[in-house]
Amino acid sequence: MAITPILDAKLLGEMVPGELIRFPAGGAMVLGIVAGCDHMGIASGLVIVLLGDLPDQSGVVGRFLPINEFMMSKTGLSYGREHIVVVHPSAPAAEPSDERFATDGALLVAAGARALRTRILRDDLSDILLTIDIDTWKAVRSAPPHRPPWRVAVLAWEIRLVTDVSINPPLPPVATFRTRD
Repeated sequence: MAITPILDAKLLGEMVPGELIRFPAGGAMVLGIVAGCDHMGIASGLVIVLLGDLPDQSGVVGRFLPINEFMMSKTGLSYGREHIVVVHPSAPAAEPSDERFATDGALLVAAGARALRTRILRDDLSDILLTIDIDTWKAVRSAPPHRPPWRVAVLAWEIRLVTDVSINPPLPPVATFRTRD
C-alpha cells in the first residue's frame, strides 16, 4: 500500500501538464505545477505555475514561468498528477467588479468551468496573462471571441495529494494559496 506520491527525477522539458514538481531556481527547489500552453510560441509548450516564492523574489506565487530552452535541460522532481484543488466554502471570493478578481493565482469559476488566472513572472511591466483550466492543466484561450464568462474569483484554495487509501486525519495541504488582504 503506497500513500505517498511516486517520486521521479525528470528533465523539465519532459514533464506533462498537471505534474506537481519541484524545480531548481536560485539554489533552491521551488514548488510548482506544470501546465500546457500551445499558443505562446514556447519551445516546450509548457509553463510552471509557481506555488512557492523564488529565493530572490517574494510575492510571486500564482505567476508562471515558461519552460524555455535553457530550463528544458534542467532536472526537476515530479510528484506526479495525483492531486486535487480543494476550496473551503468560507474561502474569500470576489465578483468581476472587485479589483481582487484580477489577482494572480485566483481560481476563476464559471458555469461548468474552473481555471487559474496567472501572469508571466518576468516583471510588472509585462502583462502576459494565461488562464489555466485546472481539469486539464492546459492554458485556454481567453481573448475574444473565446472569453468564458467567469463569474467569481475564489481567493483561497489548497492542493492536496490524493492517496489510494483513506487517511484519518487527511494529509495536510501540499500548497495553500491565499490572497493578501
